[in-house]
Amino acid sequence: MNNINCVTEEKNKCFGCRACANICPVSAITMKEDDEGFFYPVIDNNKCTNCGLCKKACPSLNKSETYLNNNKNPDCYALMADDETRLVSSSGGAFTLIANWILEQGGYVCGVAFVGQNVQHIIIDKKDDLYKLRGSKYVQSDTNTVYSQIKELLKQDKYVLFTGTPCQVAGLYSFLGKDYEKLYTVDLICHGVPPQKVFDMYLAETIQKDDVFAHTTFRDKKAGWTVYTTTTTTTGKHYYGGSLSKDAYLQAFIKNMCLRPSCGTCPYTSTQREADITIGDFWAIERFDKNLNDNKGTSVILLNSHKGRELFSSIKNNFVVCREVPLEYASYYNITLYTPLKQHTNRKAFFRVLNKTNSLKQAVDYCSKNQYDCAILNFWPHRNMGGVLQAWALQDIISELGYSNVLLNYQCKTWKNAYSDSFVERFANKYLFTTKAYYSELDLIKSNQICDTFIIGSDCLWAKWSNAQYFRNIFMGSFADSSKKLISYAPSFGNAQFCGNCEEILNAKYFLNRFDYISVRENSGVDILKNIFNLNSTQCLDPTLVLSQEKFNRLALKSKYNNKNYIFNYSIGIKNDDLAYPTLLDKLKNENVFALSQFQLQDTDVEDFLYLIKNASLLITNSYHACCLAIKFNVPFYIFSPSGLDTSRFDSLLGILHLESRILRTNEDIYKLQNLFEPIDWDRVNSILAKEKERSLKWLKDALEAPKDLSKIDPAAAVIKNLNDKISYLQNTAVNNV
Repeated sequence: MNNINCVTEEKNKCFGCRACANICPVSAITMKEDDEGFFYPVIDNNKCTNCGLCKKACPSLNKSETYLNNNKNPDCYALMADDETRLVSSSGGAFTLIANWILEQGGYVCGVAFVGQNVQHIIIDKKDDLYKLRGSKYVQSDTNTVYSQIKELLKQDKYVLFTGTPCQVAGLYSFLGKDYEKLYTVDLICHGVPPQKVFDMYLAETIQKDDVFAHTTFRDKKAGWTVYTTTTTTTGKHYYGGSLSKDAYLQAFIKNMCLRPSCGTCPYTSTQREADITIGDFWAIERFDKNLNDNKGTSVILLNSHKGRELFSSIKNNFVVCREVPLEYASYYNITLYTPLKQHTNRKAFFRVLNKTNSLKQAVDYCSKNQYDCAILNFWPHRNMGGVLQAWALQDIISELGYSNVLLNYQCKTWKNAYSDSFVERFANKYLFTTKAYYSELDLIKSNQICDTFIIGSDCLWAKWSNAQYFRNIFMGSFADSSKKLISYAPSFGNAQFCGNCEEILNAKYFLNRFDYISVRENSGVDILKNIFNLNSTQCLDPTLVLSQEKFNRLALKSKYNNKNYIFNYSIGIKNDDLAYPTLLDKLKNENVFALSQFQLQDTDVEDFLYLIKNASLLITNSYHACCLAIKFNVPFYIFSPSGLDTSRFDSLLGILHLESRILRTNEDIYKLQNLFEPIDWDRVNSILAKEKERSLKWLKDALEAPKDLSKIDPAAAVIKNLNDKISYLQNTAVNNV
């Protein structure tokens, strides 16, 4: 089942919490399993009365008042229960002591247990049953109808403790519609959730058919608290899965191969939490005090609300060790306290292999060998906002099309020191999937071992540089083996004409003829390829204009800026804060202008750059990608272009969108401006853009699906080692008809 009728309308926003199914008064919503094994709500339109309760209960669509009132900088403690409790707990035993207090009040505890081999939320009211809820369950639990059961208990004025992932806690609050005095919630510092389907495959490969499953301990402490190990127990045997390096399930889980799609964009990854209390492993607590790690387990606990602090004050004396610790120590090795985890770049390939072979081990082995459907080469490691954003966008687009991919981390010599300790490195660490660093064409040749398809694009990859030919060869795929499929997606020549002498044209002809499928970013590029190289090509949109606006919005929300009512002036190639034209500067003398140049970006993150464009009242720029983002966010803009500068890259895009008037080429153009804030007909622009996006996406999809053009395999490629050899080869075979 590929098409899921989610309440949220977007599959990757659905957490599978079942709040919508719990609240539906006519049972019109059921949870259906998709091809990956995750459950999503499906609405029976014949039963649905359009009451809207499901949308009100959806945590993806609503932020709870509880969350909004919780502390952004909660109190943080390191905790150790007694040794006996810690031995049967994943970390320091914090959950057990919290649950004991609730049960002592005559209350109920809702947590995750094995029901058979299925992982489900259940409700208990006896300490003797607490063992069922202890320990990590690295599977997405089925909350079933527990939200409804909890509501009934609260109506009876019972104490209730609910424990789960942050999204499950959010689902409970959204379902209830309000907080209850006797409801206490605990969320986990969550790594993400695999589906039951993957766990079932793991068990099928682990235990013998005659054995009956009892439980799996995902955090067996036989070797201490420092490693992940699994032990599966049946009625007759123990199956020791081993550590991370040996256990297929742990590899799939820890390396993010099998997590729910929404885990990659989780909105709950911050220190402002959903629950009253947050618990987890206090990894690296020895950085604060080595005495707080005795290798038996230490819990971190965050007190997020007034209720959480009150409960903690009632139990803190029950801990053997209880030390307040600065919050930053908790965040150091718990990455999901500040950012979502990156999904494994081979995630979709993992599920493809899993469904084809029904073997978890084979799927993990495939993804662990660093094999990809395709590898992408562009300018992303260079210190350029547009460069890194178009690389991120293209990688995401290809992933959404179902192809595993990796960005080649090519750091050429002219970019020396451009990558390290820069906004590009910070962005890459959070959002990109890349190879190790390559520094030469010889290094890049090794990438032929990891894929069968190379994608060159986007950006001005085919422009002439100061050391033009060597680098242009690389960005025309000189490193790619002749047997590999070679696709160009929207690269640019940077000018309306091809810049190069006869020798360079001949050289480029050799490499361009090796491409199986060619698209370029500008219409002028189509003309260059046809008129100079006798090659047919297609004009496609830059990736930043193809990727959904929502994904850019999510990044902009992470900015540190909160600027309002400003004009944003962003310039590239200009080393001062002034605008390009005194005339334009004069027009803006009474306006609030936020000026930023390419040379002032060290402390500005990509998220900040997006925020500044998205929230500007007007953008003035000479940057192509800033222009693309203004169009993406529907922000009015002007392009300033000093006299004599080639504007073909803007002419092509703005010509398609009928926005040519937004280019200011001379002072005369500025004088003619009667209204600097002249509105743009965004409905018309967005309508055109939607069609162009669909066309570009179809071209890329078709190119990826199409087979390698065997006629492009060059039998002489093996003996062509350098430029002179290539030229000689072309001359001798009479192909230099340019």
